Amino acid sequence: MSDPKYDVEKFCRDALAIIKSKLNTKISAINSEKADVAIDSIGTDAWFNSMIPANFTAPVFVIWGLTDQSPTDFEPEATLSKVTLSFEIGLADKNWADLECFYRLLRYQRALTEVVNENSQLFGNGRQPKIESLPPAALSIKGNAFQFSGINITIFQD
Repeated sequence: MSDPKYDVEKFCRDALAIIKSKLNTKISAINSEKADVAIDSIGTDAWFNSMIPANFTAPVFVIWGLTDQSPTDFEPEATLSKVTLSFEIGLADKNWADLECFYRLLRYQRALTEVVNENSQLFGNGRQPKIESLPPAALSIKGNAFQFSGINITIFQD
């Protein structure tokens, strides 16, 4: 029996498992390195696919989801399809003007990037994932202010 195809579902499962299992360790390492303002670890109940529940109150959380699934239009990957997942860390911080909030978001973004880079061999299609940083931004959801930053992870598949 041949190996199962590395499809979109497997990519989603792998990315979520890798990031969930390694992100808090990376956050701890960054906190030790910086030693000024610590960033909070992500609770096991603070991971959401595409939306935040109305009754959620944690100060830090992750929203992740499939953001693109399309054929490529450039060589040499013209016969491949592109699949992109977004992982964004949100802060329920009302004080966006405070630069410390901005710097905390950059640290979370760094943690996400390093986890994916250091574990890229765990993505089963054999190609290096492409990582794109998402700039920190403020967003109001159901009257609540949140700040987000994160990354897009793109793979190319046959």
